[in-house]
Amino acid sequence: MRIYARKSLLESVNHEEMFKVTKAGMTFYKELFGKAFPFTKYDQLFVPEHNSGAMENVGCVTFNENYLYRGEVLSHSKRLRFGITNLHELAHMWFGNLVTMKWWNDLWLNESFATYMSFLSMAEAPETKYFET
Repeated sequence: MRIYARKSLLESVNHEEMFKVTKAGMTFYKELFGKAFPFTKYDQLFVPEHNSGAMENVGCVTFNENYLYRGEVLSHSKRLRFGITNLHELAHMWFGNLVTMKWWNDLWLNESFATYMSFLSMAEAPETKYFET
């Protein structure tokens, strides 16, 4: 598991927080789906001018640099936003990248399921207490 960002932004990357959320999600999904993370690596890249918040690829997620903290006080809402997005993209590693049903041809279904799973993981994973203020 690795995190990449431009050298000039490395101090804005909260590795501890990001790895904590990712590891909690991997543990939760493994237990829920009965299958460990299905790929050999998991990279998270923060890229400038990304056209959306984040995008999953097999073993790699790209995030818009807006998810970096950039010296800000770590607010509850920004932590929640990153956590949900991180867990959403991670859910795609099981559903969308590993398993795609023959009839799974509408984007709304794939995205809705990942969103549901991210909130479920956030609420159930003991390592992520984002809903507690």
